[in-house]
Amino acid sequence: MIATGKLFIDADAFVALYNPIDSNHLKAVECFEIIEKRNLSLFTSELVLMEVSTVLTNKAKELSKDRIQKIIFDLSNSDLTVLRLESHIYRKAVDKLHLQTTRNINIFDCYHMTQVLIEGIGVIFSFDKGYKKNKFILLSDLV
Repeated sequence: MIATGKLFIDADAFVALYNPIDSNHLKAVECFEIIEKRNLSLFTSELVLMEVSTVLTNKAKELSKDRIQKIIFDLSNSDLTVLRLESHIYRKAVDKLHLQTTRNINIFDCYHMTQVLIEGIGVIFSFDKGYKKNKFILLSDLV
């Protein structure tokens, strides 16, 4: 399924999982159930966790502040490898951003595309089609 055994989980996958009214909630639950059954090395980033916290706070009004804080705490202390923010990756992401032809791909996406390449991670779990436009393999393509 995943050649490298490495999977990067982006913010929108976590948001969809924890926000029951998200349009991708059921797909996210299904994908996380599949992930649990596989022997994969799971990655995310500090930037993803900050984005998850922000999006859930702003859009998931049915989740309490305490619930959102617990989600971030639990993800930060789970078996996930949380990749740190690094300035050299940011500089490369800015360069990648200038190559984009649509405004649907933002600096967060460019940062993660750059980080995934550097880390040798083969697949991204995201519902964002911008990754596919940039020739990345999405988990949804494999399940």
